[in-house]
Amino acid sequence: MAPVAGKDVKLPTELKTYALGFPMWAVYLSLLLPPVGIVILFTVVTKITISPDGTMHFLACCRTTRSLRLSEDVASLELVEGAPGCCNVCHKHAIEIYFTEAFLKRWAGSRADEMKTRPHHIGGQGAQELASDLCLSGEETA
Repeated sequence: MAPVAGKDVKLPTELKTYALGFPMWAVYLSLLLPPVGIVILFTVVTKITISPDGTMHFLACCRTTRSLRLSEDVASLELVEGAPGCCNVCHKHAIEIYFTEAFLKRWAGSRADEMKTRPHHIGGQGAQELASDLCLSGEETA
């Protein structure tokens, strides 16, 4: 699929939430490995909410959030085959997000140049529905 610029994404008409379906057993199991478990609690996205004004909220396991604006902070979105870092059995597709330089400088600081070429992947049960609603997959939902 071809990448779509963040400002060109079709926005929903009402607030929409997508559950990515990260298994809670994996979170609990990861807590047995102290540094890894804590990182997973704060960084693994379990829900994404998109509002009609283009604000995207990422919600992690322990309820930490990150908000961004699709038109200002996202350079491009693309639906890709297979979820990177996964077995490709549980999830057939993932969404790659590339951020703008301004967002990376605010968020990553001195690591912004390194992060420019590294996409953020969103996979899981709700990723296909999210891609469809944002018209990334070429098919629209009603």
